[in-house]
Amino acid sequence: DRGPLTDEEREAAADILRVMAADAAELVRRALAVTLKASDVIPHDVALKLARDVESISLPMLNFSPVFTDDDLAEIVRLGGPVRQVAIAKRPRLSEKVTGAIVEYGGEAAVETAVANDNAAFSERVLQKALDRFEKSEQVLAAVAYRNALPLSVTERLITMVGDQVRDH
Repeated sequence: DRGPLTDEEREAAADILRVMAADAAELVRRALAVTLKASDVIPHDVALKLARDVESISLPMLNFSPVFTDDDLAEIVRLGGPVRQVAIAKRPRLSEKVTGAIVEYGGEAAVETAVANDNAAFSERVLQKALDRFEKSEQVLAAVAYRNALPLSVTERLITMVGDQVRDH
């Protein structure tokens, strides 16, 4: 990751990572995922393979890996279960494309987590959809209400939906 490598050496290292990602021992794959979770030079195919693995292996990658594209993350949200959705919702940065997928396909916990993430970008339309889908969820409504900035239309709608304490905020 830090040392200068020739193209040939870099390809050999990538092949070694592919072999390790296919190892039958969960411990080996987990060590690989934890070690490389923040690396931006891990081969894309290896990152995707680890993201599809069991949760103890996939979660470190889904939480941090900079290798995933917005399309990758949106697809994982669509096909993954609630635990993977929450892991993605906790990422340090989320684009509108990814938050749109979370609101569209995610469970309540994933939507609440994404909305509470101040580094997650939301369009007005997606926030409105979150309110539509989870209008009875006090947790989601409170998370929306406590965001740093909200469009006026979302704020007006929230006022009629939330309890006194959140309304006062």
